[in-house]
Amino acid sequence: MLMKKLLLSIATLALGFTAYAGEVTFDFTAENAAQTYGFPPYSVNEATGEGQADYITVPKEITSGPVVIILEGKETTDNSGAWRIWNDGLRQYKSQNAQFTVTTNNGEKITGVTWTVSSNDVSFAEEGTEENITAWTGESEGVTFVSTSTKNNGVKTITVTYGDTSLEIPTLPEPSADVIDVAEALELIEAGYTGEATVEGVIIEITEVETAQYGNATYTIADNATDTEGLKIFRGYWLGGAKFTSEDQLEVGAEVIVKGSLMNYQNTTPEMAQGNVILSYNGETAQEPEPVEGIIYNEPFSTGLGEFTIVDDELPEALTYVWSFDSQYGAKASAYANSMCYAAEAWLVSPAIDLEGYSNVTLSLSHAINKANGEPVTDFCNVYVGEAGTEPSTEWTNISSEIEWPAGDNWTFVDVEGVSLAAFEGKKIQVGFLYSSTAEVAPTWEIKNFLVAGDADNGAVEGIDADINAPVYFYNLQGMKVNNPENGIFIRRQGSKTTKVIIR
Repeated sequence: MLMKKLLLSIATLALGFTAYAGEVTFDFTAENAAQTYGFPPYSVNEATGEGQADYITVPKEITSGPVVIILEGKETTDNSGAWRIWNDGLRQYKSQNAQFTVTTNNGEKITGVTWTVSSNDVSFAEEGTEENITAWTGESEGVTFVSTSTKNNGVKTITVTYGDTSLEIPTLPEPSADVIDVAEALELIEAGYTGEATVEGVIIEITEVETAQYGNATYTIADNATDTEGLKIFRGYWLGGAKFTSEDQLEVGAEVIVKGSLMNYQNTTPEMAQGNVILSYNGETAQEPEPVEGIIYNEPFSTGLGEFTIVDDELPEALTYVWSFDSQYGAKASAYANSMCYAAEAWLVSPAIDLEGYSNVTLSLSHAINKANGEPVTDFCNVYVGEAGTEPSTEWTNISSEIEWPAGDNWTFVDVEGVSLAAFEGKKIQVGFLYSSTAEVAPTWEIKNFLVAGDADNGAVEGIDADINAPVYFYNLQGMKVNNPENGIFIRRQGSKTTKVIIR
């Protein structure tokens, strides 16, 4: 069995912070909830045993102390509104634009909102974003949450903190070691930790191994094979980030080490979020990437930002970062937070890339941009190339006009292939992604599969014929050879020629 790590002590898990100025909880499962909040009452017909309640007329304000919640959504003539009290709490209806806004009636700022739900089918996203969340923290006069639910189910409670934001911010715990066990991972999640962790355990249940399209798997690990509950590993990948190719690739009882981001999904399910990667399976580790001739530099942004660095030229006080890593979407830039856009400017810069000895050098990547509000995306997102070792600046060469850009109004990734870097051949360069935003527009930019490739110069004319007749090899973006590539982006090498291809 894998070596166990010490559990977090109670002292480590304690949240070291001064109490908030105030906190209230709206309990929609309480026996007198309808009367307390002024809702049409839920009642049960004694003859049939069936319950019923009228829909709530919206907008509807409910208060507790200085906190005000405004329920909103469609109010329709066919009596199919957005909200009503039910036996599972304050039931929201997915097709009726159910949403709620949290504010105060005395001018104090909202500093936190959390909620519990009766089913994992109930989910909300902060207005203006796409990401489902179960808790919000920040500083705002009002924040709105929009239903993204897949079914009609109840919100049980909503807890709101408010008041003096000059008080000390909660200090969340962190993993105690490079590799932790499942018990410590669960304690971290319970204490509010949502960062990256490497967790070891035994597979006790396999929910799904999907091979047709996404190549990921959902399963549960625990510290002991006899445990009945553990940590859910949601839609993760095989060794080194490779896709699953066989439904029996995982086995119950196998010992694994998995790396990914911890979270408490819907406040009910502790899990490792989508995009996690198996580092070890029954002692087997990912094979070392093969050096692929022709690849000068490759960073897929699948497990982190790699050797890229962040330079913040303008970072507002309300933000702690602009560029970050997302295990599902790669390198990510945004200056939208707390329902507000902020003016910011920040670079994501590659390490030095040496182009000496290469010709036909090209750059490739995949990227998505949303929330540009109809403005040209290059008003906010640009790609520059500069001399290695110099400070990133707009004095570098802007190659944005050579790049295919997303529309700016969706999360669809656009694959950019073969952007020529001929003007920089023989030089050492750095590539910089410059994100800029305003107080009116702060889009989100996501980047994956960054690749610089070229032909290694050998000065031989006969090399052209050799390339044509040479065998073809494929590699994934981690540099590992793939015998039968399908449904993805791969590196194709034939002789001295290397290109990035999409196989569907």
